[in-house]
Amino acid sequence: MVIFSHILTILIQIGAPVSLAVILLRRFKPGWIILLTGVLTFIGSQMVHLPLLSFINLLPSNLKFLLDPSIYPLNYAILLGLLAGLCEESARWVGFKLLKQRGTSWKAALTLGAGHGGMESLLVGVMTLINLMIMLVVRGGGSGGLDTLSLAQAKAQLDPFFNTPFHLPLAGAAERLFAIILQITLTVMVWLALNPREGSRAPRMGWLWFAGAVLLHAFTDALAVRLVLAGWGTWQIEGILALLALLCLVFLFTINRRVKSWDALSK
Repeated sequence: MVIFSHILTILIQIGAPVSLAVILLRRFKPGWIILLTGVLTFIGSQMVHLPLLSFINLLPSNLKFLLDPSIYPLNYAILLGLLAGLCEESARWVGFKLLKQRGTSWKAALTLGAGHGGMESLLVGVMTLINLMIMLVVRGGGSGGLDTLSLAQAKAQLDPFFNTPFHLPLAGAAERLFAIILQITLTVMVWLALNPREGSRAPRMGWLWFAGAVLLHAFTDALAVRLVLAGWGTWQIEGILALLALLCLVFLFTINRRVKSWDALSK
């Protein structure tokens, strides 16, 4: 049963972003370049984000002590959240700047967000698939191409992996769906920071939208990390993320209605 739930999770993690991309491209026809830009903004952000995470290990011992998750979990969670928010929102900002006029529409904002969040989901799905294949091969007596140390570690994980309650892997699928909604919301917030509507009565909040996107991203990531460190259950954490995703959907529908009114005023 757990194998089936892993397969279903992989199908959702990979299938959901692909399906969303196809729907947006067919309905809105924004162009592949915008979707690809979203994909590249995620990849580019991680090229900066991951080295920064590694840099934490090079900090002086007194600073590393203040970031020890077992002693100061809140400090650790806030740092991880802020790093993710700054790297990814900055990458989105660069993406919209590079697109210029192509990235000024509401449809472009949704598509770029789907590309950014979809790429993240695809990578998680591929990693989940590789992990499942390795576990199946090792359980069958193979090595899976692993070295001696890695093979020993994989064998030690066999029982916990295959004895996992069948519903737990599905939490990974739910998390990716919530994350895609959040990523699209964050992209729209960065878009709002860069594209005030000419001739409309819409408030020109400018960089406040960008700062809001960074803080929302940081808050969400920090909250998830802090709850894990606090020992919350998987589905309890997913319930909190589901609530945040619902609020994001309300925000997106609200902005969508306002964008229509902005367009009407500008005509």
